[in-house]
Amino acid sequence: MDKRAILGIAVSILVLVVYQELVSRFYPPSAPGPAPAIEGKNDSKDAKIADTAKPEEAPPPVVAADQAAPGAGVARQATRDIKVETENFIAVFTTQGARLKSFKFKKYRASAGESSPPFEMIQSTPGVPLPLGVRWESPAAFDDGGLVYSVQGGGDLQLTGDSKETLVFRGQTADGTVVTKSFTFSGALYPIEMEISAKAASGAPIPAVVITAKADHTLPNHDAPFEGFIALIDNKIKREAHDAAAQGLEFSGNVSWAGFGYTYFFFGLVPDDGAGHKAAVRQDGTALVLAINGSTGTERATLFIGPKELDTLKAVGKGLERAIDFGYFGFVSIPFLYVLHFFHRFTGSYGLDIIVLTVLIKLLMAPLTHKSFVSMKQMQKLQPQMEKLKEKYAGDKE
Repeated sequence: MDKRAILGIAVSILVLVVYQELVSRFYPPSAPGPAPAIEGKNDSKDAKIADTAKPEEAPPPVVAADQAAPGAGVARQATRDIKVETENFIAVFTTQGARLKSFKFKKYRASAGESSPPFEMIQSTPGVPLPLGVRWESPAAFDDGGLVYSVQGGGDLQLTGDSKETLVFRGQTADGTVVTKSFTFSGALYPIEMEISAKAASGAPIPAVVITAKADHTLPNHDAPFEGFIALIDNKIKREAHDAAAQGLEFSGNVSWAGFGYTYFFFGLVPDDGAGHKAAVRQDGTALVLAINGSTGTERATLFIGPKELDTLKAVGKGLERAIDFGYFGFVSIPFLYVLHFFHRFTGSYGLDIIVLTVLIKLLMAPLTHKSFVSMKQMQKLQPQMEKLKEKYAGDKE
């Protein structure tokens, strides 16, 4: 190998080592927080964390105050929160609308500080409806924001490993339509299996599942910058920034998945069968609202709220990994990403992984680099003769 190539590799390694040292000194990695205590933990693999085998007795019809018929005299049920904790996140649901009130990641912090709290992907924001609401337009317009649901099983859930538990909410509107929301969680996975249905004696409505995000993104969030609306419809990626989405957009066709993208995370729905679905996004006050609905009274989908990790998204299927924007050079960057992950298994440091990858690329390019240097040497030998020709024919350019 030429001396210049060796010198170039040495300088590259030196720069990367110095850079890694500066980064680790000024931006130390966040220390993992202590694992929350789990009361009543059972070491048996088959032990249930929450007993859902005995459903509660069917409650009397529960309707929202603004949905009740005049003089009906239906007492409003008190609302309460249900906490679901897995190895990856802590989710809090409220029985008011059976919606997601809070969602915190356990493996990602809000900042690089050692005392930084867990990153909260979803939280209550004034003027922004909580996500996972249900609405429909016919036979009469309805939104379940004021409907108080009952809970089957009734207790908080704590899951680890391969264990699975299901949380079921049931509510009944003033006209007798029964709305059911079912969420199945896995202890070690981010995806949540979801089923939402609306059943009525006649004229059953077609529910649209609603997810929301803050509309005000004028101030950038350095922890998770907002990208906007992202969807895969008819096998074509739709990426719409906040301004375009706020104006109102509607897509129909085979909706593989749709949701809101952030630089490091994704929040959206992956319908089991997206054929004939519709995805409409618009701004409503201080909220960006995305409504996804099919053509039947039951919607089955996978709810994904998690990091944009390539393998994690691929495991969900339906091309969800395309939510990551690798740009025009994805065909190069994706293989490099896999190589970095492979090296990381042994080094445990992405700084060293980059150095090893740089050296590997240099070795692969060494034959071309050597050939280029040989050509340059040959041209240098001809340079004195070229100079003599220029002096001899200085007045004759041809």
